[in-house]
Amino acid sequence: MAGFKGDLVTITIPAGGGTSNVIDLKQATLLRLYMPSAWTAAAITIEEAPSSSGPWGTLYDDEGTQITITTSSSRTIRFDERLFQHANYVRFGSSVNQAAARDVIAQRMPTTELASPQL
Repeated sequence: MAGFKGDLVTITIPAGGGTSNVIDLKQATLLRLYMPSAWTAAAITIEEAPSSSGPWGTLYDDEGTQITITTSSSRTIRFDERLFQHANYVRFGSSVNQAAARDVIAQRMPTTELASPQL
């Protein structure tokens, strides 16, 4: 893919509820999610932890609002690169039970490759 940066990681949301596999974001951030065509419309929830074994906490913004991503099938969701920039580990959940395990593809980018603002 010409001009593509970073790498693609698979986030598997289990059937019937629960959270995904753990995504290592040390020295990296997420830029996009690519939703599968079989995704049942639902909000995606995010949990973050300082280590891969936890403790896990639901992600909120600085005003106390839970971060959720409303989406449906076959969509690409772009994130502000700062959302995950200093996270160590994240995992995702679905607000609606999926009928089968769903693989969501994420674009992960090393923070060293992010554009620096010009002063």
